[in-house]
Amino acid sequence: MPAAAPAHLDALHDLDVVLPVRREAPWLLATHAAALATALPRRWHGGAIVVCDGARPATARAAHDALAAHHAVAHRTLLRVPRGIGAAGAADLGLAEATGELVALFDARTRPEPHALELLVTALDADEGTLWAAPPAPGAAVVRREAFLALGAFDPRLPARDAIRDAADRARREGWRLAVVPEAAFRVTAGARRAGPRFARRPPGRWDGASLERWLLAHRRHAVREDVA
Repeated sequence: MPAAAPAHLDALHDLDVVLPVRREAPWLLATHAAALATALPRRWHGGAIVVCDGARPATARAAHDALAAHHAVAHRTLLRVPRGIGAAGAADLGLAEATGELVALFDARTRPEPHALELLVTALDADEGTLWAAPPAPGAAVVRREAFLALGAFDPRLPARDAIRDAADRARREGWRLAVVPEAAFRVTAGARRAGPRFARRPPGRWDGASLERWLLAHRRHAVREDVA
């Protein structure tokens, strides 16, 4: 009788992955997809969701091809948003599309080394009071999907860095812990910055789960969903 898979590998099969893209070079998307494939189990059957945030045609094609090249038994989805909504909004759409208990969020510039995702998932499994686990490198995190959405996820009115900081502040106010896992190794591609829409100063008013629900109602209908065979 074959040995049972380690618990953290079972959790990886239940992990979904969300990647917003906009103007990334095709080689960057292909490199990220290949690295992600080595960080997940061979027959990973979670959900892989790429959100094309007002992406140029070349980027959208490259995103489709990179998604189709890996994870043959996973649920692979491409969401196309015709007008740019920013990385925070694109991540929110991906989180709303996901179904896994845990979701790994990526910037295409940040690539996981083998076992990096296992370490982040293990950190969450070890402490139910931790909302997200991230490496020291920027551009990647694993979050508890339902709890993060209930908190409001990312405020799409903000640029990406501000949205991350704001989400962290809201999480701490609600009593959640945020873990940094130094052993989780990721590589960051320098000089490949993500261009996005410009944002005005932060609008007045708090952001929470109800705010996110209203925003999703207004924006999900504009997203074109494609299941990648």
